[in-house]
Amino acid sequence: MALTLTQLRQTLDDMDAPELREVLVALYRASADNKRQLAALLEGDHSGLLDRLETELEKAFRTSGRLPTMKVGGAKKALSAYLKVAAPADALDAELRYVEAGVLCLHAYG
Repeated sequence: MALTLTQLRQTLDDMDAPELREVLVALYRASADNKRQLAALLEGDHSGLLDRLETELEKAFRTSGRLPTMKVGGAKKALSAYLKVAAPADALDAELRYVEAGVLCLHAYG
């Protein structure tokens, strides 16, 4: 059975600082997405998440070069991760980039 958010909060409340530190280290090591997310939350560095968004938008909508794949799952995931940590104005800018890339692709390829 999956851990609910309430259960997670209760478990984390019961942990002491060294245990919490080990959980964060394990999450950091688990994936590149976790590394970017933790860096954005703890250091205020959103550049990794923004770079990932730009890469995924280029893959999905191909603003230059080859034909677009139109597979937007990666771009949606990257946008969602960025929106969780970005300031409201930056979040709006990222959402507009996503829409603009899609409209430009539609205009170019029909």
